[in-house]
Amino acid sequence: MNHTPDLTRPTRSRVKRSRVRTVMRTAIAGLTATLAATLVGLGSATVANASDNARKACQPDIAAGQTCDRRVVEVMFVLDTTGSMTRLIAGAKQKIWAIANEVADNDADAIVRMGLVGYRDLGDSYVTRFHDLTTDIDGLYGRLLAFQARGGGDTPESVNQALYEAVTRASWTLQGTGQTSAGRKPIRLAFLVGDAPPHMDYQQDVKYPETMVIAKRSGITVNTLQAGRRHDTRRVWNEIARLGGGVFAQIPLSGNVQVIETPYDQDIQRLQRQLDSTIIPYGTQRTRAGYREKLSSRRTATAASTADRAAYYTKQRGKREVVTGGGDLLAELESGAVDLERLDSAKLPKKLRAASPAEQRAVITAKRAERKKIDRELGVLVKQRSAYIAKRKKSAPRPAALDTAIRKSIREAF
Repeated sequence: MNHTPDLTRPTRSRVKRSRVRTVMRTAIAGLTATLAATLVGLGSATVANASDNARKACQPDIAAGQTCDRRVVEVMFVLDTTGSMTRLIAGAKQKIWAIANEVADNDADAIVRMGLVGYRDLGDSYVTRFHDLTTDIDGLYGRLLAFQARGGGDTPESVNQALYEAVTRASWTLQGTGQTSAGRKPIRLAFLVGDAPPHMDYQQDVKYPETMVIAKRSGITVNTLQAGRRHDTRRVWNEIARLGGGVFAQIPLSGNVQVIETPYDQDIQRLQRQLDSTIIPYGTQRTRAGYREKLSSRRTATAASTADRAAYYTKQRGKREVVTGGGDLLAELESGAVDLERLDSAKLPKKLRAASPAEQRAVITAKRAERKKIDRELGVLVKQRSAYIAKRKKSAPRPAALDTAIRKSIREAF
């Protein structure tokens, strides 16, 4: 009998070796794929980190058209400040930070600029008071506090002049600038708030239809909020909103601002004051004096308004300034705008100017640590407060009001 082995038929040992080789090939392929993915991930992370670092080092300069790949959101208020608007202006003073928060809620990385034109009429103490668009919202808040509702008399007001100044005099970002690499376009909004129609008999005024043509060409959306129920105002406000590409809303003459007080407001206000104590003003004498004025304005704010301001601070990305407008040394150091090793002692407060470099660094280090600790506590309280307010809003009706109408328009612009 022939016992020659059948080489075409696999033996158990050959099958076993084949299976081992298959398993090894599969394992090697898996490891290779994992290693490749890891290297790609590391490369992406490196690129992302490099991009983040570059953006952090970049300092926005709106005048030069440099936005550091951040969306610019600009909001200009055109506000009737005659005697009939007393309660509405009081409400606006309480809600400016809530309005700023609406922007931060939709894009925490945005560069927020706000401005204000207060208007009355010929024969009053002023016709318009113009405050240009600025990232210094603390400074704008202080100017808003200074507005008092007075004057008026005859029904029409200098609406045409105020609108023209808001559209043509304000330093809006140029058309074609401000769009990010992700395709997020800049937002330019104006809000006309008043209860009386414009004087159409003033020969020196540029009338609103012409101003709306300029606004449209400049990419500015003009929204109107009518305070009260005058039919002649409603007709003109509707036309301005239509020509300006915006929306018309009617609110009570009082503004109907609703303030929701929460169990967290007092603690947030306490932490905000502690945060204020970490500020080391850095800059010219004028900058340092400006800080004192802004902090003084804050002390008159209600606990709810202070909490809104604190919420805006916690939501900011990039340079997180305890007081807006530049010159917060810790924020400047964090953003890379100022080098700790190259401090200009002349720009420091008087007490620190007299200290040695080592003593200056010790104070700065201590303030930094204190601010980080407060930041953590404040962030927790702000989230709890936001959740509380959201729950209250769900269970309560939302009547037409100054702040809700403005926030809705901002939200819909994103």
